[in-house]
Amino acid sequence: MDLILNKSIVNSTLSLYTMIRTELLPTPEKSHYLFNLRDVSKVFQGLVLVKQATLSSPEVVIKLWAHEFQRVFEDRLINETDRLFIRD
Repeated sequence: MDLILNKSIVNSTLSLYTMIRTELLPTPEKSHYLFNLRDVSKVFQGLVLVKQATLSSPEVVIKLWAHEFQRVFEDRLINETDRLFIRD
């Protein structure tokens, strides 16, 4: 797959992870906003667990990646402002 060969999923994941880690810092209200590389590995674990036959097109892979990224990172956020920060 072209997405895997040019490493765009890896680069996008690391770029978003870096942005989240620098912008969404823990505060007393958000003490659980501690993100590390283990979270990145969870995104890729979710991608690897899918059967190859399910990945029929690059669009499906991108949707799966977005879902896994949201599952790992966005589900921990406590307000809509932080969720929109990740989505934009």
